Amino acid sequence: MIARMVKKRVKASVTNEKIMGFLVEMDERMTNMDERIIDTKNYLKDEVATKSELNIVKQDVKEVKGVMQPLSKAVDKDAKTLMQHDKRIPAIEHRLEITAK
Repeated sequence: MIARMVKKRVKASVTNEKIMGFLVEMDERMTNMDERIIDTKNYLKDEVATKSELNIVKQDVKEVKGVMQPLSKAVDKDAKTLMQHDKRIPAIEHRLEITAK
């Protein structure tokens, strides 16, 4: 009676054709993966900067800062002088008007 309750499983037959089909499919997938990896490597070569390139850029930035900092200080000093003159000139003109009258 128990023997009747247990279902017998039918094993799928494995043939050489099925195995070959599976291997061909896996080969195609691997080829696609290889192509994607190559494309990714080429993208990274073209689009992403290397450490040495970044160091060169950092050096260039330092050079530009070295040139620009003295200029910015000079401009700041000139701006401060202009602001002082902007306050002094009207005061002097006002005094001259009073004395000229």
